Amino acid sequence: SVEWSRAPQPVALHLKSLRAVRDKLPRGSYVIQVSLFDRLAGNALRWSKLEVERWNDVTSKVEHGGDHRDIEMDLDQSLRLVLPSQGMLAPSMCFIFELQCRYLVTILSK
Repeated sequence: SVEWSRAPQPVALHLKSLRAVRDKLPRGSYVIQVSLFDRLAGNALRWSKLEVERWNDVTSKVEHGGDHRDIEMDLDQSLRLVLPSQGMLAPSMCFIFELQCRYLVTILSK
């Protein structure tokens, strides 16, 4: 039998957009990775008995033009993670969102 009070909890986070980006980021492809940490500036949590790593997830690539007219990056994607059981959750646990550049597009001036 399964002890449900100790079972991991699946959760989905929906990311709508990243606003006020403008020319603060160079032109390129970006992804957002979300991970569960034991506390701010702490350690990323890892499942020891799950076959698939589900403590973190990554969006698909989103293009950004790098211009002041490119106000926001539309994501409209859901990320799925697994949380510890309700009894194992701690108030200090938090999601960490990381914006990662997959490739930059450079413009060569003549």
